[in-house]
Amino acid sequence: MKEYIMLLKNAVPTELCDIVLEEYENTEEWQAALTSGYTNKKTRNCDTIGISQPSVINNKSSRIEIDNKLFNCAGKCIENYNKKFKHADVQEDTGYELLRYKTGGFYSEHTDSFLQAPRLVSCSFALNDNYKGGEFAFFDKETKYMDFFSDDEIIFYKNINDLSEKIIKFSNDDKLRSRIAKKGRDKYFKYFNSTIVADFIIKKTYGFNRKKFFWEK
Repeated sequence: MKEYIMLLKNAVPTELCDIVLEEYENTEEWQAALTSGYTNKKTRNCDTIGISQPSVINNKSSRIEIDNKLFNCAGKCIENYNKKFKHADVQEDTGYELLRYKTGGFYSEHTDSFLQAPRLVSCSFALNDNYKGGEFAFFDKETKYMDFFSDDEIIFYKNINDLSEKIIKFSNDDKLRSRIAKKGRDKYFKYFNSTIVADFIIKKTYGFNRKKFFWEK
């Protein structure tokens, strides 16, 4: 599915990024993000504001202007996407959610299209890059992920002391940390991406003939 991902740099002007953050960063309107209408911290752990919702905009001129400008930015992105992928006839914009990830926040691999809100394309704007982390995790050996990943693809720990030592070690070595994170991420998306997992579920459910999947070795 990588061939359908388009990266557009500077899609949102820096000035607009700053305006969005200034408007919403310290508001009390942040809420725990939902998954299929429910809060599930094991799947999605972040905060959100539906900044296109009338109740959030509340007729404030500054928020109306932000929504309009983001609409224009998204429109230009979709126009580029439609030109490259002729079959992707995107015509409707469902509005924007502003997400906030605190330390330890995450969103497990997922799809943005579901029965109540079918979507053809998801458009994500990264409003800031003044942070560290977001690409690296430590795994307890009890998870048995070492059956699928090597020590140079993800980091395992055996107890709390081992974890503490490795956090200190890797927090001081950006290059090594990023290299391991990239290898682990690449392998994960090669063998465990949502398309492969869905294929496994379908074939397993209906008893179709199939070759062994990576995790069945």
